[in-house]
Amino acid sequence: MTDIYDFRDPMFTTYKKEWDIIYKGIWEYIQLKRNSLPTLKIKKLFKKCIPKLWDHCSDEVIHQFIFRASQIAYHELVYIPYRELQ
Repeated sequence: MTDIYDFRDPMFTTYKKEWDIIYKGIWEYIQLKRNSLPTLKIKKLFKKCIPKLWDHCSDEVIHQFIFRASQIAYHELVYIPYRELQ
C-alpha cells in the first residue's frame, strides 16, 4: 500500500490550488457526515459545483487527488478517533 502522506509527486506542487480545494471540500464533508462518498460520486459533485478545477488539471489527476484526499480525511477524522476509543 502506498503511504497516503507521501506528497513527493510533483503533481501536488504543480496543481497545489486544485489539491487544496479538493482536500478542503472532502475534509469538510467527512468531518460533517463522519463518512466518505465513493470517488466517482465526489468527482461528479466537484464537476457539477466547481467545473473550473478541470481547466488546468487533467481528469486523471483530479481523480487521484479525490482518492488521496478521501483516504487522508477518513483516516484522520473517522478511523483514528474510532481506534482511540477502543
